[in-house]
Amino acid sequence: MLAESVRHCELLAATALDHVLALEKVITGQPLPHYAPMTLARSVLEAAVQFPYLTDCDLDAGSRLVRGAAMLLDNARNEETAVRDMRPSVLPPGTVDLVTSMRTNAGAWIMASGIQIQATGKGKRVRRCQSDGQRTSGALQRHAVGSLCT
Repeated sequence: MLAESVRHCELLAATALDHVLALEKVITGQPLPHYAPMTLARSVLEAAVQFPYLTDCDLDAGSRLVRGAAMLLDNARNEETAVRDMRPSVLPPGTVDLVTSMRTNAGAWIMASGIQIQATGKGKRVRRCQSDGQRTSGALQRHAVGSLCT
């Protein structure tokens, strides 16, 4: 679980850098596109906000790990929902099975690590996460990560 959380943080950092470089190319090009800068900037900002949230050194490693686990599970669920909402004719064969197995694996990794994540509420994602007996809750708790502060 920790390795997956660290991998995700590394991916966030690489994604932010890649989008910053692309944004620079778009802005310095002629003519200036209308929508590409906004889309690229949003990707940079999302990664730039998630990375420090997941690696917050003021939190103990268990809390960061819970954040990472919750984000992993949310991402897997969102991917599965997106694929299931698409027309089957536009999907490569096996796509639904692949994303479903990714969500199942994410849940299994989380359970195997002893972390409990429960979604409650009507149409809302309210999380109650437990790790090593510590309980936290709230909308921000859906995201998180392992020990990068040492």
